[in-house]
Amino acid sequence: MPVAIRTGQLLEQYVKTHSVSEMDGDTVDLVNIYSTIGYGFNDKYLGIVTQHFLVTMQDIEFEDNTAGAYKTMVYIPIKAGIYELTKFDEKEMERKLGYKFVLNGENDFFVRMDKFAVKAEYDYGKKHVTFHCLTYPKRYTFDFGKDKTQ
Repeated sequence: MPVAIRTGQLLEQYVKTHSVSEMDGDTVDLVNIYSTIGYGFNDKYLGIVTQHFLVTMQDIEFEDNTAGAYKTMVYIPIKAGIYELTKFDEKEMERKLGYKFVLNGENDFFVRMDKFAVKAEYDYGKKHVTFHCLTYPKRYTFDFGKDKTQ
C-alpha cells in the first residue's frame, strides 16, 4: 500500500476552520482516507490466496461539522499492483476477477492527498458542505510504496 501521508488537513478540519463563503466553489487538496477490504480465493496451484479491494468515498456530505452521506467507490485488483474502479456488485466483481471470493476480515486503511471541489451553503440554518473528489482515476498502479494514477 502507499506510504501514509502524515501532514495535511482532513475534510472535517477544513469544514470546522472555514466559513461557508470561503468554502463554496473552492478547490482544495485534503487528506482522504482509503479502506482496504481483505478477501480470499482458492487457486488450484497455490491454495488460498489473499488480496484486497480498495474502497474510498465520493461526494462526501457534511452537515455542520459532522460527516453524513457519501457514495462508495471500489477498486479491484486486475493485475499485480493494478486496481481498477468497478461497480460495487458481487457478481460484477467476480466476473472481472475471474473467480469467486470470500471476505476474510483482513481490513486496513491508508491515506493520500486528493483534490476536492467544494460546494457549501446554509440549509435551514445549518452548514451543508459537499466534497467531490477530482483525482479519482479509473485505475491505480501501486509500486513499492508509491502510487500512480491513470
